[in-house]
Amino acid sequence: MAFFTQELAIDLGTANTVIFKDGEVVLDEPSIISVNNETGKVVDVGREALSEHYFGFMHRMISPIRYGAIADPESACRMLRRFVRKVRGRGIIRPHLRACVAVPRCFDEKAKRTIHDALGFAGIGEVHFIPRPVSEILGLGFDPMSSHPHMTVDIGHETTEIAITCSGRTNESHYAFISTGGAEMTSNISFHMATCYGFHSNMMATADMIKRKIGSALEDLPEDEDLEPFEVAGPYLNSDQPKIKKVELTYHEIATCLEPILLKIEHAIENVLNAAPEYHQSIENDGVWMTGGGSLLRGISERFSRKFNIPFHVADDPLKAVARGTCLALDGTDRYPFLMR
Repeated sequence: MAFFTQELAIDLGTANTVIFKDGEVVLDEPSIISVNNETGKVVDVGREALSEHYFGFMHRMISPIRYGAIADPESACRMLRRFVRKVRGRGIIRPHLRACVAVPRCFDEKAKRTIHDALGFAGIGEVHFIPRPVSEILGLGFDPMSSHPHMTVDIGHETTEIAITCSGRTNESHYAFISTGGAEMTSNISFHMATCYGFHSNMMATADMIKRKIGSALEDLPEDEDLEPFEVAGPYLNSDQPKIKKVELTYHEIATCLEPILLKIEHAIENVLNAAPEYHQSIENDGVWMTGGGSLLRGISERFSRKFNIPFHVADDPLKAVARGTCLALDGTDRYPFLMR
C-alpha cells in the first residue's frame, strides 16, 4: 500500500453495510437513510437514521438497496457518501483513497456506475468491484484462483446467492440468485401470529425476536439443543376492544413457518449441484460453506447436510465473510483478474 493511501473494502448489503479500512472493521450499520419530508434533505444514515425514523415524525426512512439491487440510486449515493465520510477521518493531510466493493454476480453495469459515481463524489479515486461469491471464498481463507471448486450459499436479508467458484470464475449455470432470505422468514412468523393467534399483523420486531430466540430449520432438534417454549405478548385484535394477549410458541411451529422458505433455498441448491456433476466429488469431500445472517438459523446446516448428504459448514463470522474477503482482494488488485475497475 502506498504512503498516505487508505483502502476501503465495502460490503453493500440490503440490511447492513460493512466497511473495512486498512484491514479493520470501521463501520457496520443498517443500510438506511433518513430524509426530511419537507425539505428532502438527508437527516442521517445508518444507526442514527433508524433512531430518527422512530422518534422524528417529519422524517421518512428509505432502504436504497432492495432484493440485491439498487432500488433508489439517489438515496444510495447519498448514503454511501455519508458512510465514507464517517470512516475516512479528518486531518490536515487528505490520504489517497481506493476502494473495493462486493456486489452480487448479477449486478448490471448501471448499478455499478451508480456506486462508482457515489464513491467518486465521496473522494475515492480508485474503485474496484468484486463478485460476492469470489469475495466469500477469499474471506473463508481459500484461494479463489485455484482450479479446485468451492461452493458457497449466502443467505442474506432479502436474497440468497448460491455459487460454485473455480479458477476465479463462476459460470452462469453454476449460479443461482433468489429473492428470499431472513426478511421473508420474519414475515412468515408475523403472518403465523396474526392468523393463528389474532395478533396485529405488523409485529415485525416481535417476529424477528422470535426467529432469533426459537427459530429453527429442524422440527426435531437434538435433545441437548431442545428449546423451551417462548412466551410472546402483543395486541389482540379479535375483540371489540384491543387488549394484550400472551401465548407460548414452540420451535416446532416456527420451523413449520419457515419450511416454505427453506424449501426454496434447497431447490436452488439442488439446481446448482445438478448443473455441475463434474464438481460433485470435490464438493462432497470439502463441503459447502454458508455465510450471511440466514446461516445463523438454528439447525440450518444440519438440515441441508441431511438433505444433500454433503457437509454444510457455517463460516466463523458469516456476517463479515464477504467484507473480509473484499479487504483481502485489495492486496491483490494486480493478480486477481476477477476484479473489475
